[in-house]
Amino acid sequence: MESNRDAGEGVKTERRYFISSLGADEELFAHAVRSHWGIENRLHYMLDVLYREDACRVRKDWSPRTLGLIRKIALTIARSDKESKTSVRGRVQQMAWPEDYLERLLSHSDFPSEQNST
Repeated sequence: MESNRDAGEGVKTERRYFISSLGADEELFAHAVRSHWGIENRLHYMLDVLYREDACRVRKDWSPRTLGLIRKIALTIARSDKESKTSVRGRVQQMAWPEDYLERLLSHSDFPSEQNST
């Protein structure tokens, strides 16, 4: 796959190779590649922007995985607020301030709870 982007001093062309079991359908392949980068842009970019995950110095034992899981849970909860017009960053900050906002998100969500599982 070749992709072109404007790099300021000119157009930069990048060639990438993929291994796939998809047939020779160009549109389907392009959709699969865009979907892959959509995950990168939607999740990893947000984790780095909101939580500065790439700059995190925690590297010992299970701490990086544990913090990563906590960050992803918080991001999922923040995105679950469909009524707010606040940015995701604002929602994450808002969840840390007044407890009633976080309680409202958790009690009105589709997340499984002990009450739902019994």
